Amino acid sequence: MDFVPSNPELFVSGDADGLLYIWTMSQQPPSYSKHKLGGNAVKLVRSSPNRPLVAVAVDNILYIVDTSGTAIASSNTHSRSVGLSVAFFRV
Repeated sequence: MDFVPSNPELFVSGDADGLLYIWTMSQQPPSYSKHKLGGNAVKLVRSSPNRPLVAVAVDNILYIVDTSGTAIASSNTHSRSVGLSVAFFRV
């Protein structure tokens, strides 16, 4: 789970089925949208500190997703499972 600094009303989480959830906390009860990214568990979600982007690790694939849930990039060149650490850099 991670909060989205560029939009304080949102946070993101993942589950064991490869789903990314984008939660909107300003609504009561909170609402969410779910987005299928892979076949196995989401290992990690990290939000960019200054852009509406989220890094999501599923197996050996790292996805970059915008906060609407659209995957805008992915990298499956990793030989092992991704998910120990992901960082965004401010530019």
